[in-house]
Amino acid sequence: MWKLTMITMVKCPNCSSDQVTAQKKGFSGGKALAGAVLAGPLGAIAGTHGSGKIKVFCLSCGHTWDPKAQASKEKSHADIIEMMWKKSVIKAYDSGNIEEARKLYLNNVPNTPDNFDLTLKMEKLRKEADTTGGVILLIIMGILFLILMIWLLN
Repeated sequence: MWKLTMITMVKCPNCSSDQVTAQKKGFSGGKALAGAVLAGPLGAIAGTHGSGKIKVFCLSCGHTWDPKAQASKEKSHADIIEMMWKKSVIKAYDSGNIEEARKLYLNNVPNTPDNFDLTLKMEKLRKEADTTGGVILLIIMGILFLILMIWLLN
């Protein structure tokens, strides 16, 4: 079975050059030696720490980055932009500017028919734009983690 994938050009986040190369890290003799000196023969396993990670290098400006971390940063940036347009649609709708809200929605959701029901879409947008539940859950989880750590350390 064939799977279609979108090919994107990798560009340097520093200078936007497409002249980049990637290298996979391998076994580190220095880490293995240090591990063996500090922890004995089993410490030599330290040489494998970090192996298999990929680093990307820009041939134009010399910038180095981790592609996984960069992708995560770009995704969170895209999430923020998406939340901003959703909130702008909600703000326009709530202020009574229905046509502006409709225009903003159509600009950000391609292939939407012109005669869509904005009222129904607003319910969905409000649920997606409400981030307070997730924030509260994170705070509660953080407090529980701190309590657990204090309990374990005593």
